[in-house]
Order: sequence, then structure tokens, then C-alpha cells
Amino acid sequence: MDTEQETAVADALKAERARVIDIAVRTARTESWCGQFDLAMSQVFPDEAPWRDSDGYTCRGYDSSGYNAEGYDQNGYNRDGYSREGYDGQGYNRDGFSYGGWDRDGYDRNGYDPNGFNRLGVNRAGLHRDSDAYRNTYRFDTYGFDVDHYDRHGLDHSGQTRTQRAQNCRYDQEGNRG
Repeated sequence: MDTEQETAVADALKAERARVIDIAVRTARTESWCGQFDLAMSQVFPDEAPWRDSDGYTCRGYDSSGYNAEGYDQNGYNRDGYSREGYDGQGYNRDGFSYGGWDRDGYDRNGYDPNGFNRLGVNRAGLHRDSDAYRNTYRFDTYGFDVDHYDRHGLDHSGQTRTQRAQNCRYDQEGNRG
């Protein structure tokens, strides 16, 4: 055989090998035979590992970067580091908020912490947490709501009118009668 024929035969064998590996990878993935597949392929084509189909995915369904066809790695995170639910490894979404709606500094989407204060230490009523006006204010009813319909966390879900609430607000933040 001359060099041209040898090259043609080598190319044909290479194409056939790629076709066989492609079919074998896809079949093993479909039938969940990846363990047996890896063992058998290491005997038949030891120089080809890792074996990938024509789309570039291994038997277990991951590309050379470690991501599956949907774009997620083995831990369930995409290339940007977010899970299918949209949260990163620390539990924050792209906007920087956790599952519970808090940012990394402990503030909600409206900028208030769990105690109802913003980053400057001022609550929705405009009182600073260290002021005497805040400490001496009796403004909560027995249900924990102030005259402006907010609970001590700054959330409004009381269902009372302002007049009803003003009549009931005789308690401090800890629920002591004023």
C-alpha cells in the first residue's frame, strides 16, 4: 500500500471509531450502563478516554467543562453559579436576596432589617433606634401593630383602621402596657 492509501484507510478507521464510540456512549447513557461502559471502553479504546458522543458529552452526560446539556454541573449549578431555582451556593439570587427575601447584610427588599430599621438605623416612623423618642414611644397594640399599620418588623398586615389602631396603641415594642 502506498502512503495515499494508508492515509485513506487511517481516515476511514478513525471515522468508524468515532461512529462506534458515539453510538456506544449514547446507548450506555440511555440504558444507564456507564460503569460497565467505562470498563469495557478502557479495554477496547484505552487511548480515547474520556469517551464522548458526537455532541461532546460523556456517558454520564457532561461536556469537557463539566456541564450537562441543560447547562448545569454535577452540583446543580450553571456556568454563572446559580441553581435551577436561581440561587447561588450561599443561597442568594441574582438580585442578592436569600430564599427568605433578605440581602447579605440582613435587609429586606425595602431596605429594612428584621427589627424594622433601615441602614441608617431609622424605622418607618422616622425614629432612630438610639433616640429617646423611639425608646419612650408607646405605639404598639396587643397584636404588635403601630398606628401606621406596621408591626415591629415594619410589615403591614393588621387589617385595622388608623382610628382603631390609635385607640389600641398603648404598648411599647416589647408588649409592655404604657
